Amino acid sequence: AFDGELMWLVEHGGRMISVSLEGEVVGEDVRIPEFATGACWDGEALWLGFLNEPILTRIDREGNQIANIRFGDDEQQGAFGVAWDGENLWASQPDIRSLVQVSVDGDRLRTVGTDNVEGAEWPCIVYVEDHNDGHMWLCSQPAMSYYQLNIEGDQAEVIQSDRLDEDSMYGIGHDGTNLWIHTHNGQHFVI
Repeated sequence: AFDGELMWLVEHGGRMISVSLEGEVVGEDVRIPEFATGACWDGEALWLGFLNEPILTRIDREGNQIANIRFGDDEQQGAFGVAWDGENLWASQPDIRSLVQVSVDGDRLRTVGTDNVEGAEWPCIVYVEDHNDGHMWLCSQPAMSYYQLNIEGDQAEVIQSDRLDEDSMYGIGHDGTNLWIHTHNGQHFVI
C-alpha cells in the first residue's frame, strides 16, 4: 500500500514494514493483527484484510485500530487482498474466486468473478486509477503471475499478464509510477 511517500508491506506474524521508493526499509515491526493478509491506503489511513473472516480493519501508520467493518457472514472467508478505488474498498475472496466491492460502511456493492484468471486462488490486488484499460492489478501466488484486469463487467477480463520467477508472491502495490510485488521471503520487485 502506497501512502504517497512510503510503500507499506504486510509481513508474516502480525507486522508491517515501510519501504522508501529507493527500496530502503524505513520502519520495521509496526504491529498489526496477526492474520492480516492485504493492505491498501485510502488517502488518510491503511485498510487491512484478513483471510480467516470477512472483516476489513482501518489502522493508522502506527498500527492503531481506527475502525472495523464486516462485509459478509461468518461462513465466508475474508479478504486475501484489499484495494481502494478512491471511494470504496475491494476485497479478493479466494473461496468464491471473486473480487468484491465494499463500501466503507460494509455494504457489498458488487462482485466480479475471477474464474477466468489462471491461478487466482490467492489473489493480492491493487487498484490503479490511471490505468484506463484495466484499473485492477492482481498477483497470484500459485501461478506466480500478475495480471491487469478490466473489472467493468461481472467477470474480470485479462488485459495483460506476465510471470515473475519467484515462488511466493504475497502482495502487490503501485507507487504512482511502478508496480511493486512483495514476496513471502521479504523481497520486493519494482516493475
